[in-house]
Amino acid sequence: QDLLFVDIVNPPVNCLSFGIRRDLYTTFTVSALDPKVSGIVLGGSGKYFCAGGDLREMGTALASAEPRLSADLLPAIERCPKPIIAAIHGGAIGGGFELALACHYRVALANARIALPEIQHGIIPLSGTIRLPRLWGIDRALAMILDSTALLAEDFRGSAVFDCLVPCLESMPDAQHATLHNAVLKFAQHVVCADRNLANPADRLVRNRPRADTAAPDAFDAALTRYTPQSFTLAQIAAVAAVRAGVESSDFDAALREAQRLYDSLVDSLPPR
Repeated sequence: QDLLFVDIVNPPVNCLSFGIRRDLYTTFTVSALDPKVSGIVLGGSGKYFCAGGDLREMGTALASAEPRLSADLLPAIERCPKPIIAAIHGGAIGGGFELALACHYRVALANARIALPEIQHGIIPLSGTIRLPRLWGIDRALAMILDSTALLAEDFRGSAVFDCLVPCLESMPDAQHATLHNAVLKFAQHVVCADRNLANPADRLVRNRPRADTAAPDAFDAALTRYTPQSFTLAQIAAVAAVRAGVESSDFDAALREAQRLYDSLVDSLPPR
């Protein structure tokens, strides 16, 4: 059996435009069913893994055309019968990081840039508000979202956000790709081929992994003490509500639906582009 290597190709930073979403959806729902495919490695060409949504499409029909990111593409990843490994170099920004969080595994170069900057654009990282706190804890995830903080993959060491962090001293993209490719191959051989306990890859999805500190009853309120909510923007208020929904609801999909509702309300309030 073989790994299927899929690269996002949309220069300069591999945004998730409509055409890319459509091709990825086909990969996860059609190509993955090939019995010869044992797993999928999702990467990006050029300098970035993926820089998220295409801002040029925001406010246009293409932005909401199916397959959408959170409502269609990410669920397709979760339904995929083969494990999907996100191979991250350069950067996973916004929807690109959310794409990686939906995968079964994440392997990243330690110097890859990670960010959820949606607040700066008047919206929220829809699924990121639900998935990231489960892997990284409420306090750190909420701060990253509300402050639009850019980090390195290395900064997540010791958490469940990345399953494998790969040291990288190379500065040229081709050399970085080679380093990451070799690490992913080694990782995949373990999780896809050697570990027979992974007959159900869905066990490794974020929705099914043990929570970090989200079960602590006072963790959410404690995380908010560093802020003055009265000065929040509409997007920050919505982000807080979405994270709270993910923390307090025992139904993962219900929390995602609430985050979708909050996201849609923000999009509707944005001025025309």
